[in-house]
Order: sequence, then C-alpha cells, then structure tokens
Amino acid sequence: MAPSWLTRHRAVRTGLASSRVRFEQRAADVRRRPARLIAALMSVVVVAAVVAWLVFFSSVLALREVRVEGVEEADKAAVLAAVTVPPGTPLARVDLAAVTAAVAKVAVVREAHLTRSWPDALTVTVYPRVPLVALRNSDGSFSLVDDQAASFRIVQEIPAGVIPVNREGSAPATAGLRAVLQVLQVMPAEQRVQVSDITVSGSDLVTFTLAGVKVVWGGPSDPEKKLRVLTILMGTKPASIDVSTPDTPVTR
Repeated sequence: MAPSWLTRHRAVRTGLASSRVRFEQRAADVRRRPARLIAALMSVVVVAAVVAWLVFFSSVLALREVRVEGVEEADKAAVLAAVTVPPGTPLARVDLAAVTAAVAKVAVVREAHLTRSWPDALTVTVYPRVPLVALRNSDGSFSLVDDQAASFRIVQEIPAGVIPVNREGSAPATAGLRAVLQVLQVMPAEQRVQVSDITVSGSDLVTFTLAGVKVVWGGPSDPEKKLRVLTILMGTKPASIDVSTPDTPVTR
C-alpha cells in the first residue's frame, strides 16, 4: 500500500508542477502578445512607408520614356511636345487626366488615352482624325477636315478617297462646312461617289453636282428630308434641283 500511495502522491506533485509551468508559460505569452502585435504593426508600417517612398518619391519608378502609338511618325513630335511631364517624375504622381487633355488639343488627335507602363514609361494611344473632305484654300493648298468639321492639316495634294470642296469668298462658316459633311454622311455610298463640284458660299449655301445634276442643298437643317426629296426628284431627270427648303423644292 505504501509504495502505491507514494507513487500517487509523486504523480500529483508532478502534475501540479507541470500545470504551474504551463500556466506560467501562458501568462508569459499573454504578457508578450501586445509587444508582438506592436512589432507586427511596426513592420507593416515600415513596409508600407518603403513601398510609398519607392512608388511616389524615389527615382526607381520614375518617368524615363514616353511612347506614342496610333499616329504616323511625322505627328509623333507634336504629341510628345504636349506631354510636358519632366523626366524623373515618379510615374504614380503623373496626372493622367491633365496630360490626356493636353494631348487632345493637338490638331491631328481625335481621341487619346494615356496609361502608365511600369516601371518607367507612359504610353499615349492616339486615335487620329480621318479626313472626309479637303477644303480648297486660296493659295492652292487644301485643309483636311474630318466628320466633326475639324480642320487639322494643310496639304498640297488631296489624299486618295478624300472629297475636294471649293469655297467662294472668305472661309465658310462652320454651319456651311457642317452642311457639306451632312450631305456626304446621309448619302448612301452609291450616291456619294457621284457627287462632285461641292461649293460652300456661306453658312446656308452649299451646292454640288450629283450625276450631272446641279443641286442647291442650302444649309445644315433637315438633311434626311432633303435627301429623300432629292432622291425622288432625281428620277424626273431635271437640269437642277433646289432642296434648300425641302417642303417647297424647285426643279428646272
């Protein structure tokens, strides 16, 4: 009996000692937990500060190159000149909206998109203006005009597929030029290729020849109605048609 009782007593003492050790270890862990949490938070703060410095202030991710896509080589210089961000500016601090707005003011640019090309470049993607007509100037040159009535380039020869437009007197008002563009935009392709001798004499006087028939189109109002009336009257084979007032057209 005695050895058995002594064994149990020792086991109890051993168990109590083990429990006390575990308790003390847990207590120590609890005491160290705030310090560990603070250390972890400090590590996060330090890492975030380093990343912020690298991205927003250091030269590691700074601008070194501007790439221009979508325009001919001759127009790239004008686009690059509009990007006035100094080399060495951290890429993350570049105001994309402001630079895009500046590029959009370049004459040949219809639309532009700017993106950061990490680690050290800006990419400017340009959608250039496409000429629809060529407005003849007094010196024999031509001003290329797109479908938004924007004149964006002066050339000596008309590019293939671009329709020449004559003007009388001073430069036509925007309304007159828009009327010319409306004529070409509302017409189906088979009619458009028969158009020649387009002339703008003012904001409300556009004339042209369609399949040998002189047409007085007038101004930019009611283009769809004018085209319907014109198409009907072309069937009567007149020498001239005036649809400037489409409700009361005149033929000769």
